Amino acid sequence: MNFDTVEVIDFHGPGIHRKISPADLGMAKQRSTGVKVQWTWLVTLAKHGGRIPIGKASVQKQKQFVSERLRAFTGIDDDPIESEGGYYVAKFRLTNSLKQGRADQRDRNFADDD
Repeated sequence: MNFDTVEVIDFHGPGIHRKISPADLGMAKQRSTGVKVQWTWLVTLAKHGGRIPIGKASVQKQKQFVSERLRAFTGIDDDPIESEGGYYVAKFRLTNSLKQGRADQRDRNFADDD
């Protein structure tokens, strides 16, 4: 999975190659434009090479939601994001082509961490 933009993932898997959006994973807001916090969490995971600190319970719920949606989308039973040494680690290649500009610096501060 590679984020081309913050709203589009270039998804490659066995026998599949397609662009997916937050709506494809059930992560688009229903009543307004924008994305759910879980999509933002997935973007942050990509920006950090598929590895971020576990953090508070709210972050754990986001991870669980993302894992469930990825399993449903891919049909794979195993959890695609595992816990390892205080971090969540993607068990798949997760990259981004996003430009690391000044605005992206906010994402480096793990607000849910103490």
